[in-house]
Amino acid sequence: MLTKIREKGEGFKRFFRELQTGIIELMARRIEAQLEGDVERWLQRTYYARREKLPPRETGAWCQKCGSRPGKDFSRNGHRSRQLVTGDGVVDFRMPRVVCECGGSVRRPLSILRPYQRFWDDLVVHVPQWADFGLSLRHLQQFMGDHLPTAVGLRQLNEIVQEVAAPSALNLTSVPPVIMLDAIGVDLLQPTDTSQPDELGRQRVVKSHRQVCILVALGL
Repeated sequence: MLTKIREKGEGFKRFFRELQTGIIELMARRIEAQLEGDVERWLQRTYYARREKLPPRETGAWCQKCGSRPGKDFSRNGHRSRQLVTGDGVVDFRMPRVVCECGGSVRRPLSILRPYQRFWDDLVVHVPQWADFGLSLRHLQQFMGDHLPTAVGLRQLNEIVQEVAAPSALNLTSVPPVIMLDAIGVDLLQPTDTSQPDELGRQRVVKSHRQVCILVALGL
């Protein structure tokens, strides 16, 4: 009897592993198709279409080296490997690359991805919910590490929680007999309105240091 139960359990596990693998492969194909559609829209032409015949119309994409915006100045430049961490696992897909005629890399808005995005939006929604249940950042890190084949940093988790979760209002019903007050100063980087080129000629936002104070009240 126990042998049959174990065999059925292994069969269910194998079925769900295969199902999860199929879902991840389908997500990769859909993401790649969406990205290719974005590139085609910004370049204003399909594969093998000659760009010399296009009118010099500006697009939402721009070259990070010379600042050019017309789609006829851009061309496809292969793909590069990217990973996206989702609630179903890590999705491996190919990100299309676009290059300007000056040799600079082209930055273009994407419909489903943000620059340097690593976590899919489903995790961004679930992480603050798990934090509201009382899980600490280290517990979240351990929980996601057990379910996802990748490491998740505490800093990334903290940024997600602080960005999405709104501060909760506390109604104090009583005052503790002892209240300990403390403060700690931290240095934050704050973007300014100016920018300057880096060593590769790309325009980067200049950031300034800002000193802030975090106040802590502990009731005993």
